[in-house]
Amino acid sequence: MIPNKRTLTLKSKFGFGEHFDKTIEHLINLNKKYYIAWVYYNNDIIDYNQEIKDLIGLTKEHEISKPGRNPEYYDNHKNLFYEKHNDVTKNISEISMEKQKVFRKAAVKNASRVNKLDLARKNQGKI
Repeated sequence: MIPNKRTLTLKSKFGFGEHFDKTIEHLINLNKKYYIAWVYYNNDIIDYNQEIKDLIGLTKEHEISKPGRNPEYYDNHKNLFYEKHNDVTKNISEISMEKQKVFRKAAVKNASRVNKLDLARKNQGKI
């Protein structure tokens, strides 16, 4: 008997496993793309629509025929995603370092300004 294939969308829930009650969209927002890919390669009947495949970085050359499974492809997909993830993380850290420099400069600039109200309080002995 051939099992029925389930094609999942962003609003679908797995209904099993660690994240049985979360939608696929929620898992993607939680950065659980590895889990979504793992389920794709290790479960016979789970398939995704093209939108989800694009979001998790699953290319045409790494798709497998369903119903069917191929856990070795998961390792290939995971390695490709790690490379993409490291590049994105590197860019994000560079941007955040630049933002920190800007905020530090602004804080130093604001700290050096003297407020008239503060001067008046100081003169009256209230500070």
